[in-house]
Amino acid sequence: MTDSALVVFTFRSKPTLLAERGSQAWVLNPSHARRCTYLVCTRNRHFADITPEEQAVAREKHRTAFMICKISTVEPSPELPARYIVRFDEYAVLDISNCWSRARNPVWYVDDIASLDIDLTKLDWLVLPDKSDVEVIEKDANFEKFATPLK
Repeated sequence: MTDSALVVFTFRSKPTLLAERGSQAWVLNPSHARRCTYLVCTRNRHFADITPEEQAVAREKHRTAFMICKISTVEPSPELPARYIVRFDEYAVLDISNCWSRARNPVWYVDDIASLDIDLTKLDWLVLPDKSDVEVIEKDANFEKFATPLK
């Protein structure tokens, strides 16, 4: 098993990721993403379409890694089928400032998770709670308009 990771730059909060059972809706190479062991979620506080409710729940500083997940599968996103959702069964909370590389693409692959200053031996892994135990933040009505690629 490798310690490779898919790192994403997301506006979605931890409760939303837990309720959706994954991180979506990404344009990525699914076969490459499936070879990764971990998903690292980093905070994007400047997404143009973030709702005030989502912003209020997401308290981490911009570019901070706030969650790591063990990838279980990568499948078409229920939100936007041309994109993908990265599903996970277990997660751990992180607080690593300035983890995001400042890459323009919001999806980034890392061969060795240690390069992100993540020590896997020090993490407290948690199993996903039941869906009914997680509060879902409603998405902004304009999300699809901004998430759809420009033509």
